[in-house]
Amino acid sequence: MQLTKDYLDECERLIGQSKTPEVLQRLLAVKQETGYKNVILSLSSRWKLLDRETMTGTASTDERKRAYSRINSSLLQLIDAMRRELNGEKVDKHLLQEAQAAARPSYHPIWQTYLPILLTAIGVWTISYFAYRPAAADCVQDYDLAGQWEIAYRDTAQQKIKIGTAKIHQKACQNSFQVSGEVYSSIRDRNVDFSSRIGGLNDGEIIFVYENFDSEMGICRGVIPADNSGKFMVSCVDLIGRDRNNEAELELWFSPVLSPETQD
Repeated sequence: MQLTKDYLDECERLIGQSKTPEVLQRLLAVKQETGYKNVILSLSSRWKLLDRETMTGTASTDERKRAYSRINSSLLQLIDAMRRELNGEKVDKHLLQEAQAAARPSYHPIWQTYLPILLTAIGVWTISYFAYRPAAADCVQDYDLAGQWEIAYRDTAQQKIKIGTAKIHQKACQNSFQVSGEVYSSIRDRNVDFSSRIGGLNDGEIIFVYENFDSEMGICRGVIPADNSGKFMVSCVDLIGRDRNNEAELELWFSPVLSPETQD
């Protein structure tokens, strides 16, 4: 795609139709052609964070409405600045700083800081205790997760967006496993490798501690699939101080990648 005035006019029209996600996708597609690349990535991150808060209910309706309005207002300012850039004007550094400052996380009371650490510590201990139980004499395994998986995220419209792949290693008759793979980071504009330090199955739960190459670390919890599709969802929370992309909480859907023989 080519960045033109008509292209920006179409983006502005879509904002008026409340199609903000489509506008962000269009701007991300031309981010390499403008000096406002970091502003585009910052606004995309803010939108995704707001999506998480909407899905988890961590913000009130009024707060979400104000946040949506601020993002749309910022997009209109950005589009206007990009038009001026096409006319030969220099990049507005103040606009860049304003967008980045708006994406910074707010501060929370001290109890909200240390409670997740305590819960994470309990979760890690639970995994350590249960995941490495000796295999049953009759070789009964809670569930077999071994194989290739597709990782996806769902937006507020429940549209599935593939963001990465993973491979789960699990030996027969064992309830411990390891995960490795990669997911796309909109902040870094590249794929980021990740792996699990420890993982296990216990009483219908899937739990693992993850760490990626950007030094993010946290814990994911989900439930064993209840149907034949094999799909499952995990809720992931970064450790305090280990969030690098302003997305401390995330829900991910794992879907098994079927072999050609299985698909036939």
